[in-house]
Amino acid sequence: MVDLAVLTNRGGSGRRHLVKSLCASFVLFCSIAIYLFSSTSVNVSPQLEWRYAESIAGVHRNAKQILSIKPSGHPIDNLIADAETAQQNVLTRETSTLAETARVYRERRGRHPPPRFDRWYAWAEKRGVLMIEDFFDGLYNDLEAFWDVSPQLIRDFPRSWGEVLSIRNGSIHRWKDEPSNIANWMGFYSGGFSLLPMEDIPDIDIAFNGADEPRLFVPWSTRQKHLAAVASRKAAAAAEGNIRPTVTDFVKREMLSSTRPPVAERTHYTWIDFDDALPLWKAAREACSPDSNAWMQDAPGEEDYTKPPSFPDHFVDHMPDGYVANWSDAKSACVNPDIRNIHGSFIAMQAWSDENPRPGQKAIITDLVPLLSGSKIHDINSEILIPAALQWPDQGGHLDADFNFAESERVSWPDKVNKVMWRGSASGGINDADNWTRLQRHRFLVMLNGSLVESHQKVSDQPLPAHVPGGQPPLPHNYPMPNTSLYPLAAMQSGDAPVALRDWIDDNTDAAFIHLRCYPPLSWFSGNGADCSYDGQYYTIVNHVSPAVQFEYRYQPDIDGASFSGRYRSLLYSNSAPIKATIYDEWHDSRLVPWKHFIPMDNTFMDWWGLMEYFLGYRKKVTGHDSAAEKIATEGSEWAQQALRIDDMLAYVYRLILELARLQDERRDHMGWAEDLA
Repeated sequence: MVDLAVLTNRGGSGRRHLVKSLCASFVLFCSIAIYLFSSTSVNVSPQLEWRYAESIAGVHRNAKQILSIKPSGHPIDNLIADAETAQQNVLTRETSTLAETARVYRERRGRHPPPRFDRWYAWAEKRGVLMIEDFFDGLYNDLEAFWDVSPQLIRDFPRSWGEVLSIRNGSIHRWKDEPSNIANWMGFYSGGFSLLPMEDIPDIDIAFNGADEPRLFVPWSTRQKHLAAVASRKAAAAAEGNIRPTVTDFVKREMLSSTRPPVAERTHYTWIDFDDALPLWKAAREACSPDSNAWMQDAPGEEDYTKPPSFPDHFVDHMPDGYVANWSDAKSACVNPDIRNIHGSFIAMQAWSDENPRPGQKAIITDLVPLLSGSKIHDINSEILIPAALQWPDQGGHLDADFNFAESERVSWPDKVNKVMWRGSASGGINDADNWTRLQRHRFLVMLNGSLVESHQKVSDQPLPAHVPGGQPPLPHNYPMPNTSLYPLAAMQSGDAPVALRDWIDDNTDAAFIHLRCYPPLSWFSGNGADCSYDGQYYTIVNHVSPAVQFEYRYQPDIDGASFSGRYRSLLYSNSAPIKATIYDEWHDSRLVPWKHFIPMDNTFMDWWGLMEYFLGYRKKVTGHDSAAEKIATEGSEWAQQALRIDDMLAYVYRLILELARLQDERRDHMGWAEDLA
């Protein structure tokens, strides 16, 4: 196994050759081992597994198959072993020269790199950025359809948008017409982008999504039409042979007007209300493939959210042994349409139009426009991803301490408290008296409350109430009860299972809301919402706890709020073990391997009990896998310091700007960098 610690010296090509040599040796060793073990009694997987292909390539659908050797034991043992192989396979694809990097680019993207690619490479190489083209797959999936969108529209869209950064002659100009977020997100983006080598950045205008929630719900048919046209032109170009680009640099552009055109002249996109006439799930499902489960299964868009939700009584395809084995499918509402009924982003997304905001409005855009955002719903939205605003320094060079890890906060694994820790607000959708039991954070916090779980267990033999909270006593009934036929938990085998489960949960968790965000918002900016009339009795509200205190605990769940995770990157750095459940994509997804760098969890949370028992154990009856958790935490932290640094964020954005600048140019089909070719 390659020790990721050898990657900590990020300075030059010698390190890269060492890594490639070690990785090649590892792959050779695995090949020999597979051959030898296949003729012995060792349990060898009889088939090729797809389990981590999606993790390696982000949302790229055509990753190579990975041969999995299944040791005997717990299913999570197998998943961790597969993840190790997946990570090593990625490392073998690192390039070490400009020419090699450009060659891989052409092979993977089907066109020449953009102008100034050599400057990007020199800048990134100097900063020790890992040259692994896989890490940019998400970027190119986001951009590919725009090769069939007119350069004029790509140039004009930012002129109509309210939150824009313009770069002219190496200087950043910030336009913010109408506030859509109380946070200074454009200030963070301005501060972060200013760290780029501005003298090498082309003139460009960039439109940003200033809201928490995604905006673009482009139908699948629209995207496929564009992608098919792009593929056709690529095939024609390939048939003509390797034609050298004739345009090798960008043009200078005039400055944007400081005022937006009137609403009537903003013709590149249209806001569509989805509150009553268009339920959000109907718009979201339009983004799914027609052969997806979202269309093939009976998946009506509206449901009575006052009823108890339903959960699977069997293992689903993306977790055939009870634990997430296909991270992409686990995140997808197209694959798992029932997510629409247990996630606030589908039940009660907060979104509004910048053109005509009004109380209670919920609006989306179904046009394909070049809008940058910190996150988007997996398989649904069409934004172009960038590192989220709160991960950047502001214009004064200051990082937000609540969202960025400081080395002084690092605690070694043996010194951490051996418990699950979670703090946060009841965000993730506009919760109200009718829907709060369905929202993901509300569901998860019930599962981490031993007394509530005990109460549910005591009435588990009774029919579910018609509406929740309901029954005697009135309970939320909003989470998957422990299913002993799927997860034979030791706590459920005791004489008094409800009490045993309660004590086990309370001994191993420390989780609470700091604000209930009750609706109507009586006290969002004062108090803590503990007086919320409809759910205050079920949750204990506590004071805010600093990230430094949270990092003192070993296990750190990360449950979706309204969009990107403000804490996830810090958790990866922190040397704690992140436990991640999400429907959102972020810029770094193709750099992270589940079960190697973090612990994946299903959005139903049905695997939560099994995860707890595997890692924490149960009394003296089940030995926990502390060393496995420490390995994930340690290697995730080491990898974050290799692939998720601010320099890595900048390298991603730098590449993105070069590609966008080419896309907005009328000469784009003839533009590129090819100085490496004879």
